[in-house]
Amino acid sequence: MISSMASFRHVATLITGTRIQLCFAVMVAVCCFCGCGQNPKVDVSVSVEDGQLVFHVPRSDTNGLLEFRVEDDARNVLWSIRLGYEKGENITYGQLPARPIANMAPEQLVPLDDAPPPEIWGRRISVIARYQYDEFMAPSTGTFTKIIQIPEKSKKSNP
Repeated sequence: MISSMASFRHVATLITGTRIQLCFAVMVAVCCFCGCGQNPKVDVSVSVEDGQLVFHVPRSDTNGLLEFRVEDDARNVLWSIRLGYEKGENITYGQLPARPIANMAPEQLVPLDDAPPPEIWGRRISVIARYQYDEFMAPSTGTFTKIIQIPEKSKKSNP
């Protein structure tokens, strides 16, 4: 009788251990295939503020913007800036954000030599925002692209 009780405990221990291992294996598989990291959400809209175009880039579950680019319909790059984990939500067309992030100062890549970008009033453009986020066990990057119709430049009447 004692021998059968010991065997029962041994079998119960093996089954319980196997269940725990199986549960752990299932959790790891779900995390690997479905992602248990962040689920980034990014959008871009534009408004006119004080006569300037301002891109609003609301986002969640990202660690910051790495690059922001404006292209025309033919995919010509009109303006491109490297941001280095930019945390702010507003980017004024043609202006670099004022603050360096993580010892990386924002840098204009296109046009060269910090020349002003071309006017885009009334044009249809594509905006591309590259961002960094965390995925299961690894830093990752994503890219968001959106086509936006820029409003016409308003003509203020002189009093």
